[in-house]
Amino acid sequence: MDVTQQPLPALQPLTWSDAAYLAPEWILIVFTIVLVIIDLAMPRQTSRAVIGWLTLAGLLTSLGFVIWRLIDLVNHPLSANANGEPTGGAIRLLADSYRIDQFSSLLKIVFLVATVLIVLLSLGTVKRAEIPDKGEFYYLLLPAVVGAMMMASSGDLITLYLGLELLSITTYVLVGIRKHAVQSAEAAFKYVVTGGISSALILFGMSYLYGITGATNLGAIAIGVQQHAADFKELLYIAFFFIIAGLGIKIAAAPFHLWAPDVYQGAPTPITAFLAVVSKGAALAVVFRIVYNVVIFANTPDAPIADDMLLVLLIMAAAAMIVGST
Repeated sequence: MDVTQQPLPALQPLTWSDAAYLAPEWILIVFTIVLVIIDLAMPRQTSRAVIGWLTLAGLLTSLGFVIWRLIDLVNHPLSANANGEPTGGAIRLLADSYRIDQFSSLLKIVFLVATVLIVLLSLGTVKRAEIPDKGEFYYLLLPAVVGAMMMASSGDLITLYLGLELLSITTYVLVGIRKHAVQSAEAAFKYVVTGGISSALILFGMSYLYGITGATNLGAIAIGVQQHAADFKELLYIAFFFIIAGLGIKIAAAPFHLWAPDVYQGAPTPITAFLAVVSKGAALAVVFRIVYNVVIFANTPDAPIADDMLLVLLIMAAAAMIVGST
């Protein structure tokens, strides 16, 4: 049966038990709102270091919940094979548009630990004369991390794109937060332009996948790709190439890396570290999700689409190590 002819699963409402699985994300969102209010209420002359420490507290609290959930997933797997042996599993929320599994949990730990270290670095190095809006500098890191966490847990193209844009928009602001520095303004402008091109390429490729399969869920797209790969192989090549190109810009992989030196030089040093670790890590998480959930199912007898896409990724990896590092 064609994917477009299958009845769509009813979207279940988010229950309290489901919301508990999203505790790490909720904590960061609540801390962001509270810190915005605190920043507005504080006198301008008051040091914003307290906001930095509260940001750190929110990140550590979220990290604790992620570690606790990962331990629970390891000790209590959700599925087993025919012999009764545990095979691991994923918590699937909102019609499988959001997945909490060991892969996403490990990446969330990396994102949160990296951001904790970046906040600690900022508390000792960021000066008010250089960045007047230190409060915004601290609490804008929280929604950026939420976007990265959404990308790592995405099981649907819509969730993936929402996380991507949340991460991108907040980092646009953070790159240009040094208002009085010409290099920072230049870096922000270049980052906005290249980021917008990247988002457009990714969305264009996603639109082709949706047009071919009639679905946005990665599992349903994999089924549709298997059914229609022989009929729409040219369109699948276009879709995957555009998605890889867009994500290549986000990762700054050669030959899409030319924006990185100017942006890294103009951004504050902690934000440069954030872009190099969290932003790139989130984009790599999306690459893994799409490759292992969709691309590997695209082979046909007369068009080895999956093999060709993996070859493209290998070429990009080699170019990033040879060209991108020179």
